[in-house]
Amino acid sequence: MSVRSWFRLLTVIAARMGLSMAAGLLIWAHAPALLIGWHGRPRRLHAPASEARDVVVYQPLQGRTPRSGQVVVVIDPARPPRLLIHRVGKVWGYLPGP
Repeated sequence: MSVRSWFRLLTVIAARMGLSMAAGLLIWAHAPALLIGWHGRPRRLHAPASEARDVVVYQPLQGRTPRSGQVVVVIDPARPPRLLIHRVGKVWGYLPGP
């Protein structure tokens, strides 16, 4: 094989490795949302550790009752597509959904 053939072979291998790595990182970044239902949303929580435009990863409760101190994501009743993030203070009892 000539030097040009070797160079072309190494270039193709390097390009395929780069594409494979990019595809792997893309899959790794989206795996939580695709596999276990986690979603990320910007948050504006009034806790001291939060800042504007922070991202919160959450998972639907799916019928479970939230515990005291747990952070929950709910739909804003004033603006239905908007989500609100709050920390549960005290759980009084189970309220069935609509």
